[in-house]
Amino acid sequence: MKSSIDFFRHDINAQQDLKIRRIIRDHGYEGYGVYWHVVEILYMCNGSTPYEDLKAEISGVAPLAILDSLIDSGLLHLTEDNMVVSDRVMKEFGFAEERRQRYSEMGKLSASKRSAEVQPKLNVGSTQVEESKEKQKRFVPPTLEEIAAFCKERGNNVDPKKVFDYYSEGKWKGQDGKPVRNWKQKIIAVWERDKRPVKQTVCNDADKMRSDMNANGGFDL
Repeated sequence: MKSSIDFFRHDINAQQDLKIRRIIRDHGYEGYGVYWHVVEILYMCNGSTPYEDLKAEISGVAPLAILDSLIDSGLLHLTEDNMVVSDRVMKEFGFAEERRQRYSEMGKLSASKRSAEVQPKLNVGSTQVEESKEKQKRFVPPTLEEIAAFCKERGNNVDPKKVFDYYSEGKWKGQDGKPVRNWKQKIIAVWERDKRPVKQTVCNDADKMRSDMNANGGFDL
């Protein structure tokens, strides 16, 4: 069986414990070694092990009297169902469990903080992208006032009401049937073009006659 903890604390002054000093006095350091061997077994068995199994483990390597002395001294205890336990070991398991719970709570708190910091950023970015897409899909026609202000700014002498009425009647669609999204560009490219002066390409007859007379040195009468 795998232990629920991987290591245990060993006090540097363990030999100063009166119960352990009695074991050393009665059995020497062999008794001290058997005690820590039993402690290791208890840790590997999650705090308790059958008395008979412990006797079988120790027999042949150390006197069984040492095990009985450990129980008589109070370093080990024998339960009603004949299981060997240790107050020290059980306390260490409790400490380990408390430590695990504390670290677990710290980990959950840290994860919660990270999630709280990241989630709003994700939401903001996602919202901005959705709003941008929505604006691209939705076209809001300009008001007459907006068209008038643009024409005034351009100084193009275009009648804003004519522009507004023309596109409003056509539901803001051009001759190709496509939505007029960039109405400012339409005013510049179409409506301002009609207001540009047309260059005079044909001279009147009087001007042409005078020009011919000058070129030929006059007409014979």
